[in-house]
Amino acid sequence: MLPFKQSGWYETHNFNYSGDVFTSRLSTQVKFKNKLSFQCRYNFTGAQSNAQSYSAAMHYIDLGASKIC
Repeated sequence: MLPFKQSGWYETHNFNYSGDVFTSRLSTQVKFKNKLSFQCRYNFTGAQSNAQSYSAAMHYIDLGASKIC
């Protein structure tokens, strides 16, 4: 978890906020005897909100393949 703090005032509005963000990553690599290799990485960032905005959770995957000649 990554804690963060935000502070500020505008006229009579208090925009102070503190919160946490959860992130994770999972990686794997598979090598075959015929010199092929596959890689996969899954990334996750949890939902975030502060005094001005909200961001939904993000999931994304990176894929790769290679062959040694």
